[in-house]
Amino acid sequence: MTLIAVGGYARRSRLAEIARVRVGVTREGLERGPVLREASDIHATLVAQLKQHSGDGVVDTWESTSVRAYTYTEWRGKREKRAERFRATSSVQADFVDFEALSRWLPEIADVDGVSIGGVDWALKRETREQMQTEVRADAARETRARAAAYADALGLDEPRCVGLFESGLRPGKDSGGSPNYPVPAPAAAAPSFRGAAAGAAEPPPPPQFELEPPELDVTISITADYEA
Repeated sequence: MTLIAVGGYARRSRLAEIARVRVGVTREGLERGPVLREASDIHATLVAQLKQHSGDGVVDTWESTSVRAYTYTEWRGKREKRAERFRATSSVQADFVDFEALSRWLPEIADVDGVSIGGVDWALKRETREQMQTEVRADAARETRARAAAYADALGLDEPRCVGLFESGLRPGKDSGGSPNYPVPAPAAAAPSFRGAAAGAAEPPPPPQFELEPPELDVTISITADYEA
């Protein structure tokens, strides 16, 4: 029997289905009470909006998992003490499935003092990603079979039979294979900072909007396989 070792590679692409936006709230000042109230009011408004978007089917999932509140010292120069200040921060994250709605929401919240937008990441839904991973595994396996058959035919050998297939880390010794790669999110969009049109315009300006275009995301795999013929 002749051993034939071959590699297989596959890729599937799909437009992103989820836009994941990260939003932060930061308020600071000399007095603890007003700072906490301002931060909590802004945070509560964001959460209420996300709950509404979720109920309308605009947002798939959202979470609010980070809150910080602390005192710090501002310094002027290297040694001169300036003032004790208080800062409160929080953050929310939401997975939008309606990109037009997100385009309208971003400038609305960006125009609020104390709100920062950390960026937009793109992803596939879990069921889509898992389906694509199954597909690339099958595609790569079929490619190894076709390669092995071509080598066997060229050498005048019998039909090859697969005796081993290896994903990343499973082949003894040096391994050039790879398990299916999760889609890599596109680079985060720059944090928008909207300022209204100049005063005195003849007609009211249209509502601000950041147009978003979902990118294609790839799921890939490379494997190795051993055949005997």
